[in-house]
Amino acid sequence: MDKIELEFVGDKELTKKLKKLIGNTEDALALAAKTGANLLEEEAEALAPGPHIGQKQVYKSTKRVTRKIGPDKDHWYYQFFETGAQPHTIQGRPQLVFPGSNGLVFVRVVHHPGMAPRPFLRPAFDSNKDEVRDKVGKVLKKAIMEEAE
Repeated sequence: MDKIELEFVGDKELTKKLKKLIGNTEDALALAAKTGANLLEEEAEALAPGPHIGQKQVYKSTKRVTRKIGPDKDHWYYQFFETGAQPHTIQGRPQLVFPGSNGLVFVRVVHHPGMAPRPFLRPAFDSNKDEVRDKVGKVLKKAIMEEAE
């Protein structure tokens, strides 16, 4: 698991009510999903090995909004903190180059010792799912109440 996918799905009855009251359910659902995702992103970043956690909306319709939360592209290797890694060999083609204490190091093979998992995404979700649900509900309730007036 290298990202948490937060998806808010409304059933037909809720979607119908939102359409009737709000007109544009996409915006209400998007705001609710972003509110929940902000909380998860903040917690994940506090638990992550570094500060490079972000989120983005990947899908939006009148019935569903999906946001992904996880490390940015430059910090793809955070996935190994989440899941761990077995010991393995990394083969250069033809060489591997990385910075060492006395300058660049050139080698053909590196034997990686592996690493135990130190998850941060799943614990962020598990410890905040009730608060996320409540905040998402408040955003949707507010949108419905504003349109009902």
